[in-house]
Amino acid sequence: MNQSEKSNEESIVNIEESTHGNNVTEEEMILNNLSQITFNAPSQSDENKIGMLRKKSFLINLSLMADILGELKLLSEALQKNNISIVDADYYINRTINCLLHLKNNQGKYESAANNQKLLESSCFAQTNDHLFDKSKLIDGTIKSLKLRMFSNGLNDKSYTNLLDIFMILDETKLPTDVANPWKKGEEKLEELSKILRLKIEINDFRDFIDKRETGETIKLAKNYMNIKIFSTL
Repeated sequence: MNQSEKSNEESIVNIEESTHGNNVTEEEMILNNLSQITFNAPSQSDENKIGMLRKKSFLINLSLMADILGELKLLSEALQKNNISIVDADYYINRTINCLLHLKNNQGKYESAANNQKLLESSCFAQTNDHLFDKSKLIDGTIKSLKLRMFSNGLNDKSYTNLLDIFMILDETKLPTDVANPWKKGEEKLEELSKILRLKIEINDFRDFIDKRETGETIKLAKNYMNIKIFSTL
């Protein structure tokens, strides 16, 4: 161990000894530790890194990114479900957009923690609060990117509603409660779905699906095609 490392280690030990036995909170101990640890003879590169880490803006920017990435992580997990449909994917993306819009006007979990006044006023962050991200622009850019990946992108409300109606005929949870064969309206939509997916979906397979019998091969293929289309656009 060189002299610099030994000195730093002694500083940490001294800090721990000074707080031991006192009625201090964990937060106060962390702040106390951070404010007292010193580094001997840092290189120019180390000084630049330490200088960046000491900026309040770095902490606040990092916390904002953590909140945004947290929402995208939840979206990613939702889109990895085995039985997800195109309709579900659009729903999850739209839900994430709403959460980001809320985040735009409110502080998230990490941003709120980073804006702790006691933390920001500590000697750890003595430098000015410069170079803050434009929060609105950052979130707007994220939302724009998400919208481009929605199946409904570029469609007007009427066209999108019609598409949802077509896709829902293969979603057991969206079928009418009194549906029964022959479901002529559903079979008409089945023809439209076949054109969209460029796949001939057999009427008998569809009727078995309505009767809750064994799912036919063309129904399985249609559902797979719908899932593939989701992930090819993300």
